[in-house]
Amino acid sequence: MMTLAMLVLCLVYFRIDQKSLKGEGFMDIMRGGVTNQSAAVAVCLQQIEASGTKLDAGLADYWNASAVSLWLPHHQPIQAVLNSLAPFYWMSTIGPILHPTHYPPRHFNFIILHGADSVDEFDFNTVTVGKLLPRGYVVHVCKPANVQIWTYSGDQLDKMSQEVFERFLFPEGDRSATFPAAILPSQVGHIEKRRFRIAQSPLDRAGCLVFGPYLALPAGRYHLHLVYAGSTKTGASVGRWESGKFDSHKVLLAGGNLPATQRGVVDVDIVIPKGGITNFETRVWFAGEGWLRVESVTYAKR
Repeated sequence: MMTLAMLVLCLVYFRIDQKSLKGEGFMDIMRGGVTNQSAAVAVCLQQIEASGTKLDAGLADYWNASAVSLWLPHHQPIQAVLNSLAPFYWMSTIGPILHPTHYPPRHFNFIILHGADSVDEFDFNTVTVGKLLPRGYVVHVCKPANVQIWTYSGDQLDKMSQEVFERFLFPEGDRSATFPAAILPSQVGHIEKRRFRIAQSPLDRAGCLVFGPYLALPAGRYHLHLVYAGSTKTGASVGRWESGKFDSHKVLLAGGNLPATQRGVVDVDIVIPKGGITNFETRVWFAGEGWLRVESVTYAKR
């Protein structure tokens, strides 16, 4: 364990090292560890934007993702993906896909590909990956870095990436994703046993015990499995659940009351309409009487 003296010593050395950098900023230090390849790709992206093409968010292999974003003036997010376009999470976070509302909005409209003659461990080139991409792209050749940047003026790439991310969350064979209540957002109550969320009167007021996880789901049929328990003195419903999208464009897809029980489940199929849905969530409301515990929420692709 680091003692206070050791921490102070580390800070002193850090301060001395800061002075030796002769005014270099934090970003300068970070960029110093990034390859010239990354800088060259970033220059090409800036040239594309200067020509009038707005770049929102991109896809790339590991080498051209975060390292390139670091060089961009506006640091547009670039998601690292495999050559199947599935997310690649080595030294990065799944957060933007599991909890998109916790991050700035991402509209994928460009992808960075190595040249056809490039072969490395990721095999992320215009041949291997190019055949998977939707039509409607414009090719920008970046000779200094031997890459091509394909841009989209519409939402073709964004829709495709969301579908791939959905398959990542609901893989073939299992095709289900379980969210323990403890990792979901809440307005009332507290976490119990590091897994559940519980609200009980008079300690807690009526309110939303769990909500989220804000998934982007393509059209299709999904199954909701909600595990809960609760009771009231009167035997009335302990709360209510609703599934859908509840932002400025509210879309209620399913819902119902939660009867008092020592072990309750909600099992229902939910149909996502044509065009898919973003920010999909299930909300569980505590009625403010008795107690209500939510254990988990599971979604399965039918």
